[in-house]
Amino acid sequence: MNTLKLLSPAKINLTLEIINKRSDDFHNIISLVTDISLTDELFFTASDQINFESNVELEEKSNSILNTIFLIKNKFQLDNGIAVKLVKNIPLSSGLGGGSSNAATTLIALNNLWELNLNTSDLIYLGSKIGSDVPYFIQKGLSVISDKGETIRRLDTNNQIWFVLLFNNHNHSNKTKLMYSSLTHHNFTNGGLTRKLEARIRNNSDIPNELLFNCFDNISDQIFDGLSEKRNVFQSLVGEEVILCGAGPTLFYKAPNKETATAIHLLLTMKHGLHSEVVHSGKLK
Repeated sequence: MNTLKLLSPAKINLTLEIINKRSDDFHNIISLVTDISLTDELFFTASDQINFESNVELEEKSNSILNTIFLIKNKFQLDNGIAVKLVKNIPLSSGLGGGSSNAATTLIALNNLWELNLNTSDLIYLGSKIGSDVPYFIQKGLSVISDKGETIRRLDTNNQIWFVLLFNNHNHSNKTKLMYSSLTHHNFTNGGLTRKLEARIRNNSDIPNELLFNCFDNISDQIFDGLSEKRNVFQSLVGEEVILCGAGPTLFYKAPNKETATAIHLLLTMKHGLHSEVVHSGKLK
């Protein structure tokens, strides 16, 4: 029986600005996002039933893959089954968008295997019903996302960006909701940093680290135990500020090249005993 294998990438928000809070309790955002080389693996095989297996334990209510499957079955009144195997490499609840990416990848797979004939706009619309980050992962690539996350402007670039990730554990059951509820209007910005960085990229200019920004950075050290200490270690090695990934608690540094990223990663892991990884955007030449 044929199996469809798809990679489900993580993402990094180079900028993440919250514009305001909406009347529906969501937030309007503007963010410059890229997918990265850290990926989960998803295997889809035709089946008479819905079967799911994974190398990590997932709570049923937060299983974005099963939620996506049942959304599609109910919307299109289908009796189809599918067997899905998830190999999870992106840490859970890390701010890297793994669950949203899994949902988008599942949408793409079902559209193929169940011959739904949905176009990109249809998939983005369905993705927005699952989660705010899901629409981005339908198209991926370096993009500016805005509104709740469903409005996407793709940026054409061949530049490859190298990052060092520093992972952190936490025990918050609904981390993203906690982070957004901890924001006040003092954390809101007008989107200027993102638009400035977008303009530089469109003009084939560089991406200076001083323009990288995450609105959650100012509150994250108070919410995640031990994050401040790890941040200080990370920053002492790179000599400048490091940035939170999404709603955290992973931190990232944009390195000038692969060699620098690898050296910093080795110092974090070998000298300080921290969980780190080197990743890149785009495809290797």
